[in-house]
Amino acid sequence: MWALSPVILGVGLFVLTPTYFRPMVDNAFGLAMLLVAGALTITGVVLGMMAFKAIAQRKNRLGVFLFLAQNLFCWLPTILILLLGPAALILMHPRT
Repeated sequence: MWALSPVILGVGLFVLTPTYFRPMVDNAFGLAMLLVAGALTITGVVLGMMAFKAIAQRKNRLGVFLFLAQNLFCWLPTILILLLGPAALILMHPRT
């Protein structure tokens, strides 16, 4: 569930703040960022399942390593893309 929290955040931002999140779906670069965020989310889910399986098999060090990799390299960048991506696009293309 933790690995899928960026999906919930993205949908929430799209519904609750449509004017802020609109550049992510109106701009080709924004769509590319969403594609990267989606790929990172899928990778995070896979790493999370691998971590859970490793811990269940008593390979605790591998499980902890995979869990940390999931959070540092998949979850955190995805959250940053979703929260700061629209702001970056707005700053790149300000309305006149």
